[in-house]
Amino acid sequence: FQTYATETGAYIREHFFGDDPRLRDMVKDMTDQQILHLGRGGHDHRKVYAAYAAAKAHKGQPTVILAQTVKGWTLGPNFEGRNATHQMKKLTVEDLKRFRDRLHIPITDKQLDEGYPPYYHPGRDSEEIQYMHDRRNSLGGYVPTRVVRAKPLPQPEEKTYAAAKKGSGSQSIATTMAFVRILKDLMRDKEIGKRFVLIAPDEYRTFG
Repeated sequence: FQTYATETGAYIREHFFGDDPRLRDMVKDMTDQQILHLGRGGHDHRKVYAAYAAAKAHKGQPTVILAQTVKGWTLGPNFEGRNATHQMKKLTVEDLKRFRDRLHIPITDKQLDEGYPPYYHPGRDSEEIQYMHDRRNSLGGYVPTRVVRAKPLPQPEEKTYAAAKKGSGSQSIATTMAFVRILKDLMRDKEIGKRFVLIAPDEYRTFG
């Protein structure tokens, strides 16, 4: 799929649609350029909405949505679908123009040629901006706030910390070892143990 993201519309027509006459017939009236810009599911707001609506409506078991996206989507042939995207920091003027054309952003060539690209604002009365304001209002305002209604928790018994306090023989116990021992005993505590939740960080893969 990454190859399709970096190849031409003619290549996609031949290798993706070409093996099955029924598939090829689906794109017979499309130009190579139109095929090249066919949206993957994860970039198609209608498909994302439909998938989410179906997931919410499905009852009785968990639902997984696999949303296929393209790395560097809409950023042009120098970025889109390429592993080097992570290391590339700047778009050229030509990249910016392709990006503008692809997303139909009303910015002129002159504005892009003059220096720093301008910010685009669709206007305070636009549908997009009004939607954002409505969402913020429904969430209680523009500044994120945290409402705390915490109830005091029963504290673990003093013996929970006994192993860490004893140290490691003749030496002070290492901080990592002390933390692991305390954590182990806290997780065994009948009152507070159920409140510990495992979080798998990105480093799982790095550190095996």
